[in-house]
Amino acid sequence: MEIHQLEYFLAIDKYGSFSKAALELCVSQSSISQQIQKLEAEMGTRLFIREPRKVRLSPAGEEFRHYAQKIITDLEHCADAMQQFKQCAADRIRIGAIATMAYLGFDRIIKDFLERYPAVSAEVEEGTTDDLIHWLRESRIDAAFISAPTTNEQSVSFHPLVNDEVVALLPARHALANKPSIQLKDLADEKFLLAKSSTGFKRDMVQACHESGFNPNVILNSNHEILRHFVEEEMGVSLMGRRIARLLCSPNTAIVSIHPPLKRVSGLAIPSKRTISPTVKRFRDFVINYKPRSKR
Repeated sequence: MEIHQLEYFLAIDKYGSFSKAALELCVSQSSISQQIQKLEAEMGTRLFIREPRKVRLSPAGEEFRHYAQKIITDLEHCADAMQQFKQCAADRIRIGAIATMAYLGFDRIIKDFLERYPAVSAEVEEGTTDDLIHWLRESRIDAAFISAPTTNEQSVSFHPLVNDEVVALLPARHALANKPSIQLKDLADEKFLLAKSSTGFKRDMVQACHESGFNPNVILNSNHEILRHFVEEEMGVSLMGRRIARLLCSPNTAIVSIHPPLKRVSGLAIPSKRTISPTVKRFRDFVINYKPRSKR
């Protein structure tokens, strides 16, 4: 069985005529007739019932049409997919990311995408969520891993990927370190150490403290590794996502849940006000449908 035989078969079925199918396909009628005869011989049955003025499918032909259409459709989809690979060739994508990308697994997603599409090159630029949204608006980057926008941001489409809860990272000898959970107001008299990499997160935490009845005494803004060090030195307490806290936690620190829970969502932002390239579309779809590969 050959692909052109299936195309001939479907054309004859469509037009109900060998001659009309031949005109449509720009081949001779004799060629079509010969190929259909070979196909019928291979299938071992008649696919068409030939009548004086037209041809129609036999019962076997009706069944065969289902498979022929599926094969041709699958081939067209395959060609479309390969075209997408071709469009990605020698292309690049500019990706923005919050500083916690590695803790949240976004670095692995980028790595797997580049392995899946080796012809694509990437530039990764770090910034706060506010910075990254601004850079998306200015077309400085094509996509960004950010914390969920706190406002109804119309310039980007946000796709949630990671749901997390905020916890307190405390010195191991802190009076509250062995509590199963605390209320945010229990930290009212503490010195706070917050990550400077996320202005949105800091803004949310300060707001949550205000809603709990106090103004937090923020004495240090730095990256998470430095925050962990100063918590160990009992300089203050920190608030961060549980995923990050688990990776940073040491024998000299303790993770304590906060009640009621404070949720933190991170995900992918794509510009919504401009046309995106095929490579960016492929990256978006890859990220949204991403499933980590099992380790061997």
